[in-house]
Amino acid sequence: MFLELMRPQLLVPRVSARTAEDVLSFAADLLLSQGLVKTSFKRALVDRECSFPTGLEIDAGQGVAIPHTDPEHVIQSAISVITTEAPVSFFRMDDPSQSVSVRLVFILALSEGRLQVDLLQETVGLIQRPELRSSLIEAATPEDMARHLQGALHQI
Repeated sequence: MFLELMRPQLLVPRVSARTAEDVLSFAADLLLSQGLVKTSFKRALVDRECSFPTGLEIDAGQGVAIPHTDPEHVIQSAISVITTEAPVSFFRMDDPSQSVSVRLVFILALSEGRLQVDLLQETVGLIQRPELRSSLIEAATPEDMARHLQGALHQI
């Protein structure tokens, strides 16, 4: 399912962002520019992240975030994968009082709620692979990111 929803124009390496909200705003604007989400998506994404943080600590002090929101804000399902130039602090899913440094963010824009569990499981399976995380963070182009993701998905 991940591969079906992944689009090269939504893979963005090395975004300059200072905060989690900067990353979410960038992603929402990107998805909106592609006609995939409604104008309400950005506020809903930021609000949900405040209420239900999505940062996951994978290695000591390093993590990944998987922001998403309700289907009513999405026109067509898609996944955006963004890396940041420098670490950005996201609050942790398992302990919202703690934060984790994140450079890899998977934004799930899903038009159907039933897709969420399967896609989250697939995404978590991907992010548990240290070599993939490193390759994505080091990728200089969307094409590099797509190649690494496709290779990893074919191994699952």
